[in-house]
Amino acid sequence: MTVTAILMVKDEADVIGYTLKYLLTQEIDSIIISDNLSSDTTMDIVKDIKSVSPIPIELRVDNEVAYFQSKKMTSLAHEAASLFNPEWIIPLDADELVYSTDGRTIGAVLRSEEKEILNMPWWFHYSTELDDPREPNPYLRMKWRIKDRSVLGKVAYRYKKELVVAQGNHNVLNEQGSPVWGGESTLNSKHFPHRSVRQFVRKIINGGKAYEIAGDKIPESFGVAWRLYYKHYLATGVEGLKDHYMKHFVIKDPENDGQYVHDPAPYKE
Repeated sequence: MTVTAILMVKDEADVIGYTLKYLLTQEIDSIIISDNLSSDTTMDIVKDIKSVSPIPIELRVDNEVAYFQSKKMTSLAHEAASLFNPEWIIPLDADELVYSTDGRTIGAVLRSEEKEILNMPWWFHYSTELDDPREPNPYLRMKWRIKDRSVLGKVAYRYKKELVVAQGNHNVLNEQGSPVWGGESTLNSKHFPHRSVRQFVRKIINGGKAYEIAGDKIPESFGVAWRLYYKHYLATGVEGLKDHYMKHFVIKDPENDGQYVHDPAPYKE
């Protein structure tokens, strides 16, 4: 029973190397990465890791700027099925760490699971003034998360040709476009979306343009935060985004703020 991870990436040089090194410890059998016109060193990092990886890492180039994530990730899942014939597909973001609460690897959990679809709780980590600025790895640096899990989640599923990966990798859809729910296991996902001022500005501009180009082909209900921050950028420029990040995404006193919990990611490589 094999497992393939699929990822779309764009300008993730500050985190993608750590993500891949972690995945190589998780008894995953293959990885497919599609790069969406990165302008930083993302693909150099990926290629370096590919060159020493004990498992196959397939690289693809995506020249479509628009953020058709559902279509693109579903296509990667089909390609994974053709190349590797995996039992399980796990769609991932470059900035998230999936782990098992009982210490098992991702692969071990999936190989022992009888469900067809696993829905994972999703936890958001934030930068704080207690972070060690000398630590480049965001999974080790950003030790505080918001107390409550996100209303959304993430998904892993037994591959079936008719299943579609939903926008955001939050669930899978059937042929009628309706969500197909499974159940939870010990797998959870930690998300590290806003890691520095520079990364935040780049992320918002990239994502905002990608949704703007997609137009009405992607409903307004998707990418709400991205769209709002992009409008803020158009109104206030880069300095407006920087100011927003420092005010809202760097927590000043997490120890005495009831919204946050000290919960370091179980990162290893």
